Amino acid sequence: MVRVVEEKTIVRVVEEEAIVSVVEDGVMVSGGGGSDSEGGGGGNDSEGGGGGSDSEGGGGGSDSEGSGGGGDSEGGGGESDGEGGGGESDSEGGGGGSDGEGGGGESDSEGGGGGSDSEGGGGGSDSEGGGGESD
Repeated sequence: MVRVVEEKTIVRVVEEEAIVSVVEDGVMVSGGGGSDSEGGGGGNDSEGGGGGSDSEGGGGGSDSEGSGGGGDSEGGGGESDGEGGGGESDSEGGGGGSDGEGGGGESDSEGGGGGSDSEGGGGGSDSEGGGGESD
């Protein structure tokens, strides 16, 4: 393990799980392929992924609160102020929707795949799943 500390910036490298963590101004940004990680690369004030600080997102880990291929994740790729994925803002959903808890472009919905005001995914209604896996 190599640990470098300079002005509140900590870089940790763990060879077995390949996790890189950076702490800036007391805000932790982790990510990139590890398991059990809460991080992501690059958003701003989001609990999503893809590009910044103050996020709990991440790319590719499992059992993480990030996005990009992991299971049981609450993150996404590039959104801000959202718990969702894929570019939306202020949403808990995925795939480009805004102000929704769903995925695939709809708004104000808890569902996925284009439906509105549904708790289901991929065209179904009244289900709490989406896109092939649930929680």
